[in-house]
Amino acid sequence: LVWPFKQAGLGIANTATALVNVALLSFALSKKLKRLDWSQLRRWLPVLLAITTVTGVVAWSGARWWDHHLGHDRLVLKLGEVFGPMTAATLVYFGLALALRVPYVHDLGFLVPGPLKRWFARQ
Repeated sequence: LVWPFKQAGLGIANTATALVNVALLSFALSKKLKRLDWSQLRRWLPVLLAITTVTGVVAWSGARWWDHHLGHDRLVLKLGEVFGPMTAATLVYFGLALALRVPYVHDLGFLVPGPLKRWFARQ
């Protein structure tokens, strides 16, 4: 997939292997646990998919903006073309998830150091 489709093929291959990993992990957990409760995830799935769609649009438009306005002639610009839109999309994802009170985001609050940890605890 990578050679005929280049970056798109890499994305498709990455998505396919992620789906296989989720399927294998779900199968292993269902064998290990008596009951695997998916009800809360099903309830939040439309919200998570909407947030992911908005995040994808932000990353894509950020990469296009960077390419059209700044280009990618030097290494610094190439790095910025990758990490600039990625950082913006990450901030948008967590901002929307916190604003919509997705419970899984609050579980990550213990990873945040300093004053932000207290802010995550209040949310």
